[in-house]
Amino acid sequence: MVRCPPLKRRIGLAGNAPRGKFLPLSHGEADVDCPPANWQDHSCASTMFETIEKPYHLRFDFDPQSKTLLMRFEGRLTDKSLVESYAAIRLNVAATGARAGIWDYSSVTQFGAISADLVRHLARQKPVMDARCRRVIAVTSTAGYGLARMFQIVGELSRPLLTVEHTLDEAYQALRVESRQFEPLERTTPDSRTA
Repeated sequence: MVRCPPLKRRIGLAGNAPRGKFLPLSHGEADVDCPPANWQDHSCASTMFETIEKPYHLRFDFDPQSKTLLMRFEGRLTDKSLVESYAAIRLNVAATGARAGIWDYSSVTQFGAISADLVRHLARQKPVMDARCRRVIAVTSTAGYGLARMFQIVGELSRPLLTVEHTLDEAYQALRVESRQFEPLERTTPDSRTA
Protein backbone atom coordinates (compact mmCIF):
# COMPACT_ATOMS: atom_id res chain seq x y z
CA MET A 1 0.00 0.00 0.00
CA VAL A 2 1.31 3.43 -0.94
CA ARG A 3 1.36 5.91 1.91
CA CYS A 4 0.67 9.47 0.85
CA PRO A 5 1.55 12.39 3.06
CA PRO A 6 -1.54 14.42 3.93
CA LEU A 7 -1.86 18.04 2.99
CA LYS A 8 -3.20 20.56 5.45
CA ARG A 9 -6.48 22.37 4.85
CA ARG A 10 -6.62 25.87 6.25
CA ILE A 11 -9.51 26.31 8.64
CA GLY A 12 -9.88 29.76 10.12
CA LEU A 13 -10.89 30.16 13.74
CA ALA A 14 -14.21 31.58 12.54
CA GLY A 15 -14.72 28.52 10.39
CA ASN A 16 -14.86 30.53 7.18
CA ALA A 17 -12.14 28.83 5.15
CA PRO A 18 -13.04 28.03 1.55
CA ARG A 19 -14.26 24.46 0.99
CA GLY A 20 -11.93 22.07 -0.74
CA LYS A 21 -9.02 24.54 -0.88
CA PHE A 22 -5.57 23.39 0.15
CA LEU A 23 -3.72 26.43 1.42
CA PRO A 24 -0.62 27.06 3.51
CA LEU A 25 -1.26 27.61 7.20
CA SER A 26 -0.89 30.97 8.84
CA HIS A 27 -0.98 32.03 12.48
CA GLY A 28 -4.34 31.53 14.23
CA GLU A 29 -5.58 28.72 12.02
CA ALA A 30 -6.09 25.06 12.77
CA ASP A 31 -4.84 22.36 10.44
CA VAL A 32 -6.80 19.32 9.32
CA ASP A 33 -5.27 16.40 7.45
CA CYS A 34 -6.68 16.17 3.94
CA PRO A 35 -5.74 14.09 0.92
CA PRO A 36 -3.86 15.57 -2.01
CA ALA A 37 -5.88 17.25 -4.76
CA ASN A 38 -5.65 14.08 -6.86
CA TRP A 39 -6.78 11.91 -3.94
CA GLN A 40 -8.82 9.56 -6.17
CA ASP A 41 -5.55 8.33 -7.70
CA HIS A 42 -4.09 7.30 -4.34
CA SER A 43 -4.81 4.34 -2.11
CA CYS A 44 -4.66 6.66 0.89
CA ALA A 45 -7.82 8.62 -0.01
CA SER A 46 -8.92 10.02 3.32
CA THR A 47 -12.43 9.71 4.68
CA MET A 48 -11.92 13.22 6.10
CA PHE A 49 -12.32 14.70 2.60
CA GLU A 50 -15.51 12.75 2.05
CA THR A 51 -17.01 13.69 5.40
CA ILE A 52 -16.28 17.38 4.89
CA GLU A 53 -18.02 17.43 1.51
CA LYS A 54 -20.69 14.74 1.96
CA PRO A 55 -21.33 13.03 5.31
CA TYR A 56 -23.57 10.28 3.92
CA HIS A 57 -26.14 9.41 1.30
CA LEU A 58 -29.07 6.97 1.37
CA ARG A 59 -30.47 5.39 -1.76
CA PHE A 60 -33.54 3.17 -1.91
CA ASP A 61 -34.42 0.79 -4.75
CA PHE A 62 -37.32 -1.64 -4.96
CA ASP A 63 -37.79 -4.84 -6.97
CA PRO A 64 -41.57 -5.22 -7.43
CA GLN A 65 -41.25 -8.81 -8.65
CA SER A 66 -39.49 -10.14 -5.56
CA LYS A 67 -40.93 -7.37 -3.29
CA THR A 68 -37.39 -6.66 -2.08
CA LEU A 69 -36.31 -3.26 -0.75
CA LEU A 70 -32.65 -2.37 -1.20
CA MET A 71 -31.14 0.41 0.94
CA ARG A 72 -27.63 1.58 0.08
CA PHE A 73 -25.68 3.68 2.55
CA GLU A 74 -22.65 5.61 1.33
CA GLY A 75 -20.31 7.69 3.47
CA ARG A 76 -19.50 7.97 7.17
CA LEU A 77 -21.75 6.04 9.54
CA THR A 78 -22.34 7.76 12.89
CA ASP A 79 -24.90 7.25 15.63
CA LYS A 80 -27.05 9.99 14.08
CA SER A 81 -26.86 8.66 10.51
CA LEU A 82 -27.54 5.10 11.72
CA VAL A 83 -30.73 6.23 13.51
CA GLU A 84 -31.77 8.24 10.43
CA SER A 85 -31.16 5.30 8.08
CA TYR A 86 -33.12 2.97 10.37
CA ALA A 87 -36.07 5.41 10.37
CA ALA A 88 -35.85 5.79 6.58
CA ILE A 89 -35.88 1.99 6.15
CA ARG A 90 -39.02 1.81 8.29
CA LEU A 91 -40.77 4.47 6.14
CA ASN A 92 -39.78 2.79 2.86
CA VAL A 93 -40.88 -0.66 4.04
CA ALA A 94 -44.30 0.79 4.88
CA ALA A 95 -44.48 2.71 1.58
CA THR A 96 -43.59 -0.29 -0.63
CA GLY A 97 -45.03 -3.24 1.28
CA ALA A 98 -41.65 -4.95 0.95
CA ARG A 99 -41.47 -8.61 1.99
CA ALA A 100 -37.65 -8.81 2.00
CA GLY A 101 -34.87 -6.32 2.52
CA ILE A 102 -31.19 -5.76 1.88
CA TRP A 103 -29.46 -3.09 3.95
CA ASP A 104 -26.20 -2.47 2.08
CA TYR A 105 -23.50 -0.86 4.20
CA SER A 106 -20.61 -1.98 1.97
CA SER A 107 -19.90 1.62 0.87
CA VAL A 108 -19.48 2.99 4.39
CA THR A 109 -16.20 4.87 4.63
CA GLN A 110 -15.93 4.82 8.45
CA PHE A 111 -17.60 2.77 11.18
CA GLY A 112 -15.61 4.01 14.17
CA ALA A 113 -18.20 6.54 15.35
CA ILE A 114 -20.91 3.99 16.20
CA SER A 115 -21.93 3.30 19.79
CA ALA A 116 -22.38 -0.37 20.67
CA ASP A 117 -25.11 0.73 23.10
CA LEU A 118 -27.04 2.30 20.22
CA VAL A 119 -26.71 -0.87 18.12
CA ARG A 120 -28.09 -2.94 21.02
CA HIS A 121 -30.89 -0.38 21.57
CA LEU A 122 -31.96 -0.52 17.90
CA ALA A 123 -31.84 -4.33 17.96
CA ARG A 124 -34.25 -4.38 20.89
CA GLN A 125 -36.76 -2.11 19.12
CA LYS A 126 -39.70 -3.40 17.13
CA PRO A 127 -38.34 -4.63 13.77
CA VAL A 128 -38.98 -2.56 10.64
CA MET A 129 -40.35 -5.70 8.93
CA ASP A 130 -42.49 -8.60 10.05
CA ALA A 131 -40.48 -11.43 11.67
CA ARG A 132 -41.38 -13.73 8.76
CA CYS A 133 -39.65 -11.42 6.27
CA ARG A 134 -36.09 -12.20 5.28
CA ARG A 135 -33.55 -9.41 5.41
CA VAL A 136 -29.82 -9.24 4.96
CA ILE A 137 -27.22 -6.73 6.10
CA ALA A 138 -24.31 -6.52 3.64
CA VAL A 139 -21.12 -5.05 5.06
CA THR A 140 -17.52 -5.53 3.94
CA SER A 141 -15.43 -3.99 6.74
CA THR A 142 -14.46 -6.03 9.78
CA ALA A 143 -15.69 -3.38 12.23
CA GLY A 144 -18.98 -3.00 10.41
CA TYR A 145 -19.45 -6.75 10.19
CA GLY A 146 -18.95 -7.02 13.96
CA LEU A 147 -21.56 -4.32 14.63
CA ALA A 148 -24.02 -6.00 12.24
CA ARG A 149 -23.49 -9.36 13.95
CA MET A 150 -24.10 -7.69 17.34
CA PHE A 151 -27.38 -6.30 15.97
CA GLN A 152 -28.29 -9.76 14.66
CA ILE A 153 -27.50 -11.57 17.93
CA VAL A 154 -29.23 -9.06 20.22
CA GLY A 155 -32.34 -8.93 18.01
CA GLU A 156 -32.42 -12.63 17.16
CA LEU A 157 -35.76 -13.35 18.88
CA SER A 158 -37.62 -10.64 16.95
CA ARG A 159 -35.63 -11.02 13.69
CA PRO A 160 -34.98 -14.76 13.30
CA LEU A 161 -34.52 -14.52 9.52
CA LEU A 162 -31.96 -11.66 9.57
CA THR A 163 -28.55 -12.64 8.21
CA VAL A 164 -25.28 -10.77 7.77
CA GLU A 165 -23.18 -11.15 4.62
CA HIS A 166 -19.92 -9.61 3.42
CA THR A 167 -21.01 -8.48 -0.06
CA LEU A 168 -24.08 -7.33 -1.91
CA ASP A 169 -23.83 -10.38 -4.21
CA GLU A 170 -23.89 -12.67 -1.17
CA ALA A 171 -26.97 -10.77 0.07
CA TYR A 172 -28.72 -11.37 -3.28
CA GLN A 173 -27.84 -15.07 -3.06
CA ALA A 174 -29.03 -15.33 0.54
CA LEU A 175 -32.43 -13.92 -0.44
CA ARG A 176 -32.48 -15.85 -3.73
CA VAL A 177 -33.12 -12.61 -5.63
CA GLU A 178 -32.70 -13.55 -9.27
CA SER A 179 -34.53 -10.86 -11.24
CA ARG A 180 -32.71 -7.86 -9.75
CA GLN A 181 -35.10 -5.49 -11.49
CA PHE A 182 -34.62 -2.79 -8.89
CA GLU A 183 -36.19 0.58 -9.59
CA PRO A 184 -35.09 3.74 -7.74
CA LEU A 185 -37.56 5.12 -5.23
CA GLU A 186 -38.09 8.77 -4.53
CA ARG A 187 -36.14 9.55 -1.42
CA THR A 188 -38.34 8.78 1.55
CA THR A 189 -36.79 9.89 4.79
CA PRO A 190 -38.27 11.21 8.02
CA ASP A 191 -37.34 14.75 6.88
CA SER A 192 -38.88 14.41 3.39
CA ARG A 193 -42.32 13.53 4.79
CA THR A 194 -42.64 16.94 6.40
CA ALA A 195 -41.24 18.87 3.44
